[in-house]
Amino acid sequence: VGGPAAGRNHVAYSAGAVAVLFLLFSAVHGALSLLEEREGGILDRVLAGPAGTGALVRGKLLFLVARGFVEVSFIFVAAWLVHGVDLPGHLPGFAATTLAAALAAAGLALLLTTACRTRRQAQTLANVVILIVSAVGGSMVPRFFMPPLLQDLGWLTPTTWALEAYSAVFWRD
Repeated sequence: VGGPAAGRNHVAYSAGAVAVLFLLFSAVHGALSLLEEREGGILDRVLAGPAGTGALVRGKLLFLVARGFVEVSFIFVAAWLVHGVDLPGHLPGFAATTLAAALAAAGLALLLTTACRTRRQAQTLANVVILIVSAVGGSMVPRFFMPPLLQDLGWLTPTTWALEAYSAVFWRD
């Protein structure tokens, strides 16, 4: 817990916190294109085809997960190169955690986006939800600084689960 390893562990936590926050915002930004496709008439053309909206939503989900995985990977590669976080030594755990976090972020983004009628509604709702989820989940302030009630509420957010998983991978091996 002490010495040089402690600093790298804190960097790994911070990298995870920043990565999950960015992941949520970028997933929403990507999911908003569904509303643009509806407004532009693309959705009507897709509905006329044999695949239907299911294929469009699944494709959007896969795109958001892949993009999120790459985005988080860049953040952790920077933490590895600049601050010495042992990314190569923890690659399988990192990959599994990042895939799960990207899937959760994409799912939440698609849920928030499809619950709204306009891009402006979706963007406003998503920004508020993401900021609350990130604050309660530990992206802005580590959860151990929070009162017990907020720490317990944090378990309802994908942010807490991702940060706990990154801590388990990088700090507790």
